[in-house]
Amino acid sequence: MVTEVFGLPRPELGVPWYELRLCAERPGPVPVIGGASLHSPYGLDALAAAGTLIVPGVPDVLYLDDGDVCTSAGSAAGLDLCVHLVRRDHGVAIANAVARRLVIAPHRDGGQAQFIETPVTAGPDDDRIAGSLAWALAHLTEPLTVARLARQAHMSPRTYLRHFARAMRTSPSAYRRAFRADGDTAPTRATGPGDGHLAGRGGQGAGT
Repeated sequence: MVTEVFGLPRPELGVPWYELRLCAERPGPVPVIGGASLHSPYGLDALAAAGTLIVPGVPDVLYLDDGDVCTSAGSAAGLDLCVHLVRRDHGVAIANAVARRLVIAPHRDGGQAQFIETPVTAGPDDDRIAGSLAWALAHLTEPLTVARLARQAHMSPRTYLRHFARAMRTSPSAYRRAFRADGDTAPTRATGPGDGHLAGRGGQGAGT
């Protein structure tokens, strides 16, 4: 996931991108999960020249940013951390562009708890939620209500809210607040018990 965010060239963003180096404890192949091997020409001595170190870890929160050393709770939280670092270095607009390419939420607060009380299995409804979010990220200037997103997912608004919470571990209003960071979006307001607005940059829908 670090390679996906920082290792791929992104000339379309128009900003200087990162020089990513994967460092291994020793030379030669390093076994990774799934039976593959990772080969890196960089040892631990390369860490001294790094501006930021990303270290796998399992804290009690999604991710931690200690300035030049960062760690996250797992794979999904690792992507959250990577997009957080892009936001820190290049601002909200560039981070949102990277999040759109990854089809993930543009921001989740690293301090929130990362536990799940009951196991959740992925299903076709989760794919429909992901599809509706990908559509929403491509239509940020339009009014985005829960009713409209539910139509994209071919669900009722009530069913959409239930599956959204299960798939995203958050509510539509919390997802919406991600676009308000650093003044990048116009102020928005959720109305009604079902978080009627999921307004994006410049788009603010009517209540449902």
